Amino acid sequence: MENARREQGLTVRDVGILLDEPFQIVTKIETCQRKLNVYEFVQYCSALKLNPKEGIDLLMYNSDFDTRLHK
Repeated sequence: MENARREQGLTVRDVGILLDEPFQIVTKIETCQRKLNVYEFVQYCSALKLNPKEGIDLLMYNSDFDTRLHK
């Protein structure tokens, strides 16, 4: 998410404004100090013009989630 934000030239303050949240929340999300629920994840992706499905696919691909699921 941070990479996508930076690639678009947005600051954490910019994203905070788009989400109607304090910029500190965006910082905590990007530093994994705060988790997102699915609804918040979709909102965050929408603010950055990202496809939420692609993000979930990446998450599953880069984790052992699929391995644990099929044990």
